[in-house]
Parts: sequence; C-alpha cells; structure tokens
Amino acid sequence: MTRAENQIAGKIIHPLQKEFHWYLANQEALAKRYRGRYLVIAGQKVISDYQTIGDAYRTTIKTLKPGSFIIKFCISAAEERPLVIRNHDIVTFG
Repeated sequence: MTRAENQIAGKIIHPLQKEFHWYLANQEALAKRYRGRYLVIAGQKVISDYQTIGDAYRTTIKTLKPGSFIIKFCISAAEERPLVIRNHDIVTFG
C-alpha cells in the first residue's frame, strides 16, 4: 500500500516505523553482532553502534537531523521484555 492508501484505510504510517520494522526483521542477526549496544538506524541500516544511548544521540545529531533516525538497544527477541504500563492512583498527603 502507498502512504495515501494507508491514510485512506485509517492507518497513518510514521516515517520511522520502517526503521523499527527493519530492526525487528533483522533482530537476531543484529543481536549476534551488536548485543548490548545502542544502534543508530536510518535508511533501514545500522549507521553506528554505541555503548550508551547518550553517546549515540550526541554523536548522531552532529550528522543527522533529529527525527530522521532511531536508537534501539540491541538484544535478541528472547531477551525482550514487554512494556507494561500500569495505572496507579496518585496519593497525596497534606
């Protein structure tokens, strides 16, 4: 589907979604090479890898515009943990 067709179908595709899907499709191979590293992904390829997310971001914004890349901590699919968001009541005293 083209972007216009996706919008008509009610699916708005974020430009960086392609990068994330590329990561998922290649996750096992990437984990063998980059496990435990922060990957900078743009154009559906690994631009670079870093030990910390801060280093990845600070270095990458020198050459790429923020919003044109993703940074993903690289681990195998078996190591991934689902994101769980719980709604807790806020209790205030006073």
